[in-house]
Amino acid sequence: MTAISSFQEPLDLALKLFKEAGRIHKASSEAEAGDHFFNFCVTNSALRDWFYKSTSLNLDYKDWRLKADGLFGVCADIANSAKHLDMKSNQAFARVQSNEVVALTEFGVLDGHRRQKPVVFIVLDGGKEMHHLTFLTNVCNAWTELFNQELNINLPHLIEFFL
Repeated sequence: MTAISSFQEPLDLALKLFKEAGRIHKASSEAEAGDHFFNFCVTNSALRDWFYKSTSLNLDYKDWRLKADGLFGVCADIANSAKHLDMKSNQAFARVQSNEVVALTEFGVLDGHRRQKPVVFIVLDGGKEMHHLTFLTNVCNAWTELFNQELNINLPHLIEFFL
């Protein structure tokens, strides 16, 4: 049994990861988006332990960090830097800002449909920025593939959590 009764198996934690991704996308403030992004990174790291304990897959920690084009490692670094209040000089980090979003039609911007929406930009080693939608999709797709291959479990599509 775990300390939280609603988390009993890796699938439970995978669904939490996907829910956090949806919460980031639906966030109404920068603080809310930042909170959910941090929770996403921590959950991703916790899911690793649950997943490997439930499978015969034995990946070295360095190999696991390379999953999702290295984004599993980025999640771990972000989660750990917050936990230890320490960042390495070449470590990725997240920047949250509000951007204007508009509703478009074939004739241009729909009147009255402009608003500010928080966006998380993950700044990777080297300075390249990644929008949270790309980051979340890549991480969740990697988990979907792992769950399908190793546990024969089909996770829901991430888009379901954005709606």
